[in-house]
Formats: sequence, structure tokens, C-alpha cells
Amino acid sequence: MDKKEIIKNYGYRDERNRRSLYSTVFYAQQNPHNLRIELDKSNHTVHLHHHSGVLLATWSIYTIIGKFISKLERLLVVLADSQTNEVSGKEEFWFNEAYLLENPLPDNFLTAFENSQIAIDLRMHLKTTGVVRNHGTGFRIKESDIINLYADRRKIL
Repeated sequence: MDKKEIIKNYGYRDERNRRSLYSTVFYAQQNPHNLRIELDKSNHTVHLHHHSGVLLATWSIYTIIGKFISKLERLLVVLADSQTNEVSGKEEFWFNEAYLLENPLPDNFLTAFENSQIAIDLRMHLKTTGVVRNHGTGFRIKESDIINLYADRRKIL
């Protein structure tokens, strides 16, 4: 389905009164916008559906995992606690752990996806001209879970 039609039919009015669709969707769970994603392993695809059964989008698993591997082949993850300094009012950080992650594992990505650790983020709206502004489909994962997507994990802090 065309992105403009998806926004018009399944989006909402945002704080600027634009038709928008900014929505996080987890595997096999209906979200507040009545959207859900399903994994079709036999056809190597991920489908976005409205609860009415309408198919809104399809992505290739190969493309998703290929982008993951090429964009995040090597990653430095730093975990920290934060607090607000009572005197200055500024946020301060205490860096607890750091990991160098290498060699992403496609099977672990799919497993995390099926365990609802990875979500798809839809990020688009209609401009006043009627043109779609698509910030690109994103994938969301907690920092603490991303470590499980890699074969090589070296703790450096």
C-alpha cells in the first residue's frame, strides 16, 4: 500500500495537526494504533497488518538483516547510570560497562525479533503540501539486549 494512503487511513493528527504515523510495533502484538507485525519465515518476509486484516507493508528479512550487518558490523555499547547534580542541576553519568561487539548473528536477530526484543518504528507524516515525509523505518532494541545479537563480545570497561 502507498505510504500516503497508509498515513491517511491508519494515521492520526499530531500536535501540529498533521496526518502522522509514528508508531512502534512489536512482533505478534497489536499496538495502540491497531497495527501488528508478523514474520513469514517460509517467504523470508515481515508483514505489517492493521487489525482489520489489511496488509500495509512487507519487508524482506534478507534486506533487514543485510542492513543490520552492514550498518552495525562493529559496535561499541556503553552502559551508564545517570543522576542530576543537586548543585548545578546538570545531568551526570557514571559509566559502568562498555562492550565492543563484532560479527552480528542473523539468527539471533530473528530470535530477538520473535521474542519482542526488537520493534519496528514507523516514522512518517504528511507535509502541508500533501507530500509524505518519511524518516525511514527504524528498528528499536534496548541497549542491554543488543549484546545478544553478536558472536564476539569483548568487555572493555
